[in-house]
Amino acid sequence: MPTFNTIAEIKGVEKPDEYVILSAHFDSWDGGQGTTDNGTGTLVMMEAMRVLKKFYPKPKRTIMVGHWGSEEQGLNGSRAFVEDFPTIVENTQAVFNQDNGTGRVVNISGQGFLNSYDYLSDWLSAVPKDVSKHIETDFPGNPGSGGTDHASFVAAGVPAFNLSALDWAYWNYTWHTNLDTYDKIVFDDLKNNVIGSIHAGWKGAMAGIIENTIKKYAVVGHPIEHSKSPQIHQSFADEFGMQLIYERIDIALGTFSKQVIAMKKEGYFGLNVTIPYKRDAFKICNQLSEKSKLTESVNTISFNGEDFIGDSTDGVGLVKDLIAKKVTLRDCSILLLGAGGAANGVMYDLIAQKPKKLHIFNRTYDKAKLMQKKWEILAKNNNVNITALEFLGLDNTNYDLVINATSSGLVEGAMPMASEYFIPETMYYDMTYGFETPFMKASKAKGAKTFDGMGMLIEQAAESFFIWHKLKPNTTNTFKIL
Repeated sequence: MPTFNTIAEIKGVEKPDEYVILSAHFDSWDGGQGTTDNGTGTLVMMEAMRVLKKFYPKPKRTIMVGHWGSEEQGLNGSRAFVEDFPTIVENTQAVFNQDNGTGRVVNISGQGFLNSYDYLSDWLSAVPKDVSKHIETDFPGNPGSGGTDHASFVAAGVPAFNLSALDWAYWNYTWHTNLDTYDKIVFDDLKNNVIGSIHAGWKGAMAGIIENTIKKYAVVGHPIEHSKSPQIHQSFADEFGMQLIYERIDIALGTFSKQVIAMKKEGYFGLNVTIPYKRDAFKICNQLSEKSKLTESVNTISFNGEDFIGDSTDGVGLVKDLIAKKVTLRDCSILLLGAGGAANGVMYDLIAQKPKKLHIFNRTYDKAKLMQKKWEILAKNNNVNITALEFLGLDNTNYDLVINATSSGLVEGAMPMASEYFIPETMYYDMTYGFETPFMKASKAKGAKTFDGMGMLIEQAAESFFIWHKLKPNTTNTFKIL
């Protein structure tokens, strides 16, 4: 028996030969009325197209709706479309398919497409919060291998996404049974799905979904020529087969805000920020993570529409590197040297690990005391004894871990604490990297375990990479490369 697809479109006015496809399958199992499999998906896409035609009749790209036949017999309708219309398929920006049940959409997978996070997140940001708050995402996700029609397009390399719905007992009640009848429709959920589908179609038609653009990123600071961030991010990108541009840019003092605004206009997707601009980055961002609000420091900026989104990954980079070095931070006694931006930037994550005590020593005691006061509520909530020390002596230098967060390593011969206070039982960690500092030399002279900040650099970069791409790189490989 022959079967047919039912196709309609709203023709694009600027790029009519590029497509965004909204879809559902038109056939159903013959046990009942086929209401939730897949009359409800068809209703959603028909209503979405009606609204788009009425209120947005001139999209940039063509918006097509595909109601596929013979899905139940092996995705025959969508597979035939992919085979019969290769030019349309080649020029399709994205496919949004809705199949399973009458429930509101609650999950979308990136289907293995590396750039899906950026564009699907942009689409979801335009969807009303009452709708988008229910939707969980998985990036990059795994390619669909069957089960519903988006898989036909994924197999052809087209970014195609299934709008997976709350099942309302779909799988064990209405699916392929004689109970799949009209009275099972939950119209409020269908209305939510129509709203989401309208935004998917319109966003895709106007902006495109998965573009093959090579994205630009950079690390900015002053000076900056020493930074290894370009090599690190390129290593991460190579791991996932990604193409990106990552530059090293020196920003002159007093010009940070102007230069960052210009870089956003030039099409950069994000920036890493190093000394001396982490505080300036905090000030320029209009959206901040909770951690950045507390540290008042930003080392990772993401550009999204008009927003400058700030986050701080230094602390988690330090903690992950220490854990990789077999340091047990819970109930540990820690001495943190320094009370400047570098020290403040790691406090949140150190306290979150619940060390027994966290003492701060700085050449200016008042500054250390202010830092103690700033963090003492969080420390108390985590049962951490936080104290600013006025002086160091032989009787108060017995710690499990000493972290040097000062810039003393950049000053020849400078030491953040006297050499006689180093002991072999303590582990010493210098956040500086690339050369052996006097701090490191003094600890090694006592036979103590000593580490520089290269691992922290790599781990904080990995967190930035995850913020931008929702991909977790293997930092061990990068450490070997560097």
